Amino acid sequence: MLRSLVVLSSVVVVLCLLMSNVMGWRCSPGTYHNSHTLFDPCSVCDQGHYCPGDDRMYSCANGTIAPSNGMAYCVPCESKRSNSFRTLCVLVDTPVQAREAVHNTLYAEEVFDEINVKNPFWFATLLIEESSKILQYTFADEDVKRSTPVVVYASTITGKPSKDNYLYMAMGQNATLSIPVPNDGQPVIMYFCIVP
Repeated sequence: MLRSLVVLSSVVVVLCLLMSNVMGWRCSPGTYHNSHTLFDPCSVCDQGHYCPGDDRMYSCANGTIAPSNGMAYCVPCESKRSNSFRTLCVLVDTPVQAREAVHNTLYAEEVFDEINVKNPFWFATLLIEESSKILQYTFADEDVKRSTPVVVYASTITGKPSKDNYLYMAMGQNATLSIPVPNDGQPVIMYFCIVP
């Protein structure tokens, strides 16, 4: 009985695929062909990707974004730069040499090995958990003996935060920013200027 069900379901899958090829069935724009689902072979396109209606999902190019699921095309950024997730545009005034810290954190070793006055600018996409009220970002060197005090200026409204235009500021060997979570809980790009 079980073997006949497996054979029958395999036959149904093959027939569905043959019919979709013969009949010209395609996934609509914003969806792509997902061979892992039996009865609904079209899945909604992921954020940061676009699905033009040819049954495939493509990553957005740098400088374009797909901020929500189900996008048929990527939207160009005015700055011609986007985060690595391809979900948010980088602000126009962000310095060209500003570096992105990926995976929702600035690794102390990465930052402290590269802190310099010529290029103090970083940005990171902050992914917000529903239960969070405040995000804390700490800039500390893992090697306490060489620990360098820093001043960190941060902002979400300028890509080039400084002592004159920051929204958040921290200083010291364990410079910690406390950032209130936006009311809508949506991811946001935080821009940093880290000065030794």
